Amino acid sequence: MPAPEGRTGRPTIFTKELFDEILARIATGEPVRAICQEDDQPGEWTFYKWLRDDEDLSQLYARAKQDAVHAMAD
Repeated sequence: MPAPEGRTGRPTIFTKELFDEILARIATGEPVRAICQEDDQPGEWTFYKWLRDDEDLSQLYARAKQDAVHAMAD
């Protein structure tokens, strides 16, 4: 179904490459909100839905957040 006039949608199709790119950015301390505001990234709601729907992705995200804490501490 096309987006209503005046609104454009972002791609919501999951790819491992896209998810890995987002995780790499999170691991360096970038906030999810900032990443997901970019036009070529999924929306924040979509990203968190991916995490809710897949326990493996959720665990990878948790590791990236731990890496971010270490990166900020350095």
